[in-house]
Amino acid sequence: MKFFLAPMQGLTGYTVRNAFHHNFDYIDKYYTPFIPAAKRMNAKIKRDIDPVNNDGITLIPQAMSIVADEVIDLHRQLVPYGYDEINVNLGCPSGTVVSKKRGSGILAYPDMLDSFLDELYTKADFPVSIKTRVGFNDDELWPNLIEIYSKYPISELTVHPRVQKDFYKNTPRTVS
Repeated sequence: MKFFLAPMQGLTGYTVRNAFHHNFDYIDKYYTPFIPAAKRMNAKIKRDIDPVNNDGITLIPQAMSIVADEVIDLHRQLVPYGYDEINVNLGCPSGTVVSKKRGSGILAYPDMLDSFLDELYTKADFPVSIKTRVGFNDDELWPNLIEIYSKYPISELTVHPRVQKDFYKNTPRTVS
């Protein structure tokens, strides 16, 4: 079994990752809090992803975007730091993110999601993993979402068993 540490915006920066790594050496992979792909990386993000600050840690940068070219550009910015893969956050339930159809906001628009993934996987020459949820308002979209995801060479699909409106509350959903 493999153990991954999910990111939490504002909480799981490199200081916390290092503390986890020191105390829980069985964690195989860590994800950064999301990086807004539409912008250039600022000094805080660069410090957070700097390999010097993540010694001995397998770290996967996480992008927040629904624009393929933004994800590709972010990857180009990450390559000099030694990163060769990226995770795309399609699971964030935050209202400010969702209102821009980012994070789990795009799940309410399956055709837009499919177009984004089609362009991304056509252009990306590096592994791209996805973090998602089982739906937006309810989990009835899950069969449609999994059908979309199955069309692409997703290196790893992480599923949060809640819908956007659940945020981090309520009982995790069981879907088939």
